[in-house]
Amino acid sequence: MQIRPVIEPSENDEQSHQEIQRNNETPSIQSTPLSSNTISEEERSMLKKFWKKMDSIQYNLCPIYNERILSMTLFNGKCQRCFKEKFSREKENLLPEKFSAENNMDLGEVPEELKGLSEIKKMLIAQIFTVITVYRL
Repeated sequence: MQIRPVIEPSENDEQSHQEIQRNNETPSIQSTPLSSNTISEEERSMLKKFWKKMDSIQYNLCPIYNERILSMTLFNGKCQRCFKEKFSREKENLLPEKFSAENNMDLGEVPEELKGLSEIKKMLIAQIFTVITVYRL
């Protein structure tokens, strides 16, 4: 909130009188106090569009890995990794899928505290190991 200093003029003080006139001529910037939480209507509509798009994102579920990945394409009901692995497994005497429940690698249910997280929050808490290949010329 903007607070203007109060100047008590004396009867003979012309400078104080001019100061009061200048303060009265200055238009108030905003009648409501500014806060870090205050956003404009344009920003509010942008946020609504953003959340609407985030909510409309569809994730396909791989039934073997129990994994949801953005833009995962399913082949015969399996993700690309499972579909490719099927052919290599046939060559190796039908071992179970690597990350399946059959191989004791199923992560199970998501904890209750993590179920309501948005995709952005999930990305922020995910462990990411970045691998960069650097070529020296």
